[in-house]
Amino acid sequence: VNTSLTTLKLGGYLDCYGLVALAEALKINMSLKTLNFALNFDGAFFRSSFVPALAEALKVNRSLTDLNVADNSLGPDGMADLGEALMAALGEVLIFNTSIKTL
Repeated sequence: VNTSLTTLKLGGYLDCYGLVALAEALKINMSLKTLNFALNFDGAFFRSSFVPALAEALKVNRSLTDLNVADNSLGPDGMADLGEALMAALGEVLIFNTSIKTL
């Protein structure tokens, strides 16, 4: 586990495997403070698998303070799905993760 990396900017395209790996890595990396993965969209997988995986990772990750998921081209339905998933998980996530300052 890298303990010196504090900022990670992943602009571009992450496929479904990259998104899952990112969520899993967040569970064990406790030095990362800023994560920007704007412009990484993988359709229905993003909505159905990554959003819940991200919520689970944020429950245990106490170091992340800034998270940018902007410009993932979800469209109206995708944004609604993402919003619902985040709203459902946000309260629970924030019980465990009190370090997030911007989302």
